[in-house]
Amino acid sequence: MKRFFKLLIVCVLLITNMTACSSHFIGPIDYLEALYRNYMQQVRASEAPTVSEVYVIDRGGEEYVVNEKDVEITESERENYGVVNDFSFIYDTDFHYAYDTLDEFEQIWYDDILKILGSLSTEVALSEEPIKNGLDVENLDKIFQCVLIDHPEVFYVIGYEYTRYTLGGNLVGIDFSGTYDCDYDQATVKKDMIESNMSGILGNAGGLTTDFEKMLYVYNWIIMNTDYVQGATDNQNIYSVLVNGASVCQGYAKSFQYLMYRMGIECTLVQGFSNSGLSHAWNMVKADGSYYYIDVTWGDPDACVVLDGNDDYSEILPEVDYNYFCVTSEDICKNHIIDSVIPLPECVALADNYYVMKDLFFTDFNDAQLKFIIDDTIAGGGENFVFKCATDDLYEAMFNDLITENGIFEFIPANLELSSITYSYNPDFRTITFWVVNKE
Repeated sequence: MKRFFKLLIVCVLLITNMTACSSHFIGPIDYLEALYRNYMQQVRASEAPTVSEVYVIDRGGEEYVVNEKDVEITESERENYGVVNDFSFIYDTDFHYAYDTLDEFEQIWYDDILKILGSLSTEVALSEEPIKNGLDVENLDKIFQCVLIDHPEVFYVIGYEYTRYTLGGNLVGIDFSGTYDCDYDQATVKKDMIESNMSGILGNAGGLTTDFEKMLYVYNWIIMNTDYVQGATDNQNIYSVLVNGASVCQGYAKSFQYLMYRMGIECTLVQGFSNSGLSHAWNMVKADGSYYYIDVTWGDPDACVVLDGNDDYSEILPEVDYNYFCVTSEDICKNHIIDSVIPLPECVALADNYYVMKDLFFTDFNDAQLKFIIDDTIAGGGENFVFKCATDDLYEAMFNDLITENGIFEFIPANLELSSITYSYNPDFRTITFWVVNKE
């Protein structure tokens, strides 16, 4: 059984002459993430004279190193370039959020690059119409990233190469190549393994009908079946989660996206940083007509134990943290920094938020609601319950009444004979968790 749950603060509330005494304190966890956000880029040597720009970037995030060579070519020397292979690994979906943010000429190159990457092709000429309308090699990186943002199924892509051709000092053509970590036969074997495992995952979700049910199923499945392992094999792609069961945030996020595609829910990859300044990846979904953020990695307490390096409380931690399931822009930006190449909408909806859907969301201090949550938890054999407050003022009021003033004991059945209650709280997300079993 995995060890779970991310806690910002864990305490024990003791009754001693009706005063509160807190212990078992840990400070805020640094949500570190080793995400390789950029791709190794290099230009393949060409027999024909070319203008070549070589971009090499360290996967840890160093600055681009640019080498340039300007050579004029004749028109006849431009005729030799490759063709797209006659197969494709692209999954046909109606969802392409990043594509829709591009202008018409960027979309032309997006389609070109998608065909090249989907067929593991190399040295294929990009369409000339975008060049005639002002696009240059400076536009390639954004478009390439948009393709990868929309297409987690190209798990074998690790970067790209290009050759720029000029005639009379003017750009006349660009040959584009993907760089891949395996060949066609190897990619086919991996794809077959992904699809075999996918059939089992999706088969168990056959009775789910609502967007909320589908998203929650996949969120839980990834967390329960994936170990957070820095340096795991293939950790930047879906193979790491769907086959190996070990990954980091990029693998978590792309796998969630791919499973959402397969279940008919729009989902995109979001890139940025944790509040500690290190690279991170998560998702944005469109559920029931509204946009939400989901961070499966930070919903996995196992990952946060690894990242924090502190497993003192791993034995009492719940299995899943739902603070990052269908949240608003306001909530996600409390500890995430969005750094996307595409514009993202303001997420304000709450309808599919976990706490709202599970009746764990308080808009006022409702004694009956709290009593029902506790009784339902105990009746179901649960060890803990968590709830979320709508506002900071309500959170502070409930925290003061239930914890500072020991008011939580008024709601706990006497037959449990608890002399202390372990609890945790997250001020950023205005959530409080209580354990209804002895956890000393």
